[in-house]
Amino acid sequence: MCKKGRMFRLLTADEIVARVASYSAKGASLLLYKTARTDIALLNETVGPLNWKKSHDIVNGFVTCTLSIWDDEKKEWISKTDVGTEDNAAKDKDSTADDQDKADDKNKNGKDANSNLATKSKYSDSLKRAGFCWGLGIELYTAPFIWVPASKGGNKNLKATVSEIGYDENDRINRLVLTDRNGNVIYSFGTQTPAKPAAVNDNSELVAKLRAKLEEKRVPEKFVTDAYKVDALEKVSANAVATMLTPAGIAKIVNSYQKTVAKEKQFNLFDNLPDELPYD
Repeated sequence: MCKKGRMFRLLTADEIVARVASYSAKGASLLLYKTARTDIALLNETVGPLNWKKSHDIVNGFVTCTLSIWDDEKKEWISKTDVGTEDNAAKDKDSTADDQDKADDKNKNGKDANSNLATKSKYSDSLKRAGFCWGLGIELYTAPFIWVPASKGGNKNLKATVSEIGYDENDRINRLVLTDRNGNVIYSFGTQTPAKPAAVNDNSELVAKLRAKLEEKRVPEKFVTDAYKVDALEKVSANAVATMLTPAGIAKIVNSYQKTVAKEKQFNLFDNLPDELPYD
């Protein structure tokens, strides 16, 4: 669960990316990043896939992102906007290793893949910055200065993995371990045991209540798990389950399920029609 005043849980080690920021003959400095995919996953996990939306706009050549979350008490969308700067977007590519390899070559159509990746990065960067406005991954700004000497592989091609991270009572990073491709520790910060590890999703009691409520309302559990793109309710965050258990949350689930069933019945009607209709 998230503490009061915080909507989203702290990022876990596998949700954080370490990239080279600068380098010299002596070594390389790194920065910690999140990806747009991480933001999307946390939004789906915490508020539900139907309770948030985003839109992009171009302002003076820069891409802005407006990230909106539904406030069920106020019955309105609450929005926060930020802009992804062109330089940062180009440096902070929200891409996989495969994407970056493709960007080094020409695509099949002979076009420059780098320009396509740069355009994608502008939109991803604006989403991540709008996410910071909501507190998504804001703890990354508390990271220590990360320096990997050349003797440990610190260079422009360094591929580092965040293998461990911990936080103190103020949500500041107090433990950080980076490893190289071979699993060797190349950077270590803080105590051996994190004072506050990333949040564990303990929602067993809430899930039991939700299952009972879904059975009472005759809504299949799979309808909810499919909406959250998981294979079990236990994988949905405790915050999201708690939101679904509210009267408004249950009503929204039932209403959405009934609409889905109605649409399926409508399509089935057309499926059962004969190929040729008789005429008088």
